[in-house]
Amino acid sequence: MTTAPTVATQPARRTRTTRVTRTQVAARRGALVLAAAVTLVVPAQLTLSERPTGSALVAGATGLGVVALLNFVLVGSIWNVTRAYTPVAGGLAAVALAAAAGLQLYAALALLMTGASGVDGFEGLWASSLAAFGVHLLALSATLPLRRAAGLVALGVGAAGVAVLAAVIPPFWFPKIPDALFALVAGQTLLTGWLLAVGFRSPKQR
Repeated sequence: MTTAPTVATQPARRTRTTRVTRTQVAARRGALVLAAAVTLVVPAQLTLSERPTGSALVAGATGLGVVALLNFVLVGSIWNVTRAYTPVAGGLAAVALAAAAGLQLYAALALLMTGASGVDGFEGLWASSLAAFGVHLLALSATLPLRRAAGLVALGVGAAGVAVLAAVIPPFWFPKIPDALFALVAGQTLLTGWLLAVGFRSPKQR
């Protein structure tokens, strides 16, 4: 009696299609979160720039806190989109974004606890957060060309990062927060468009 030879089986390998699908999901989620963050941060900053008190201060600080939480969600999307192609620059971008979100959340919570008397300290912390956002944009600008983004998009994101840093360095010495925020919103708007392009591009185009 003979027995049939045993055929060795190997576990299925992860294909490029699986990786692309996960990348697309992360990019779409990141675009949605980033669009929400950009939409909320402008009115929050406009409210706080008038040195408000009472309910206006609570509303502005709460808005900034919500934006910080959205940025924490964005960290995962940025890492998932960039890690397979540029893990070093992508990791730096994710770490800088996490640091920015942490400083932003701390600044918002501190302002809620101290009220109008803590506005001066809040501005220094917020400027420090914006500086970390600038580093985040610069790191991302190095990953965009490798992801087949248009050169002008990478250049625009990098220029926005430089503009943010120029406006708030050093963060505790007369930072120009409105200028930094304008540059940040411009860079994040470009980034949102790039994430949408990655998220909805077909695998054959990648």
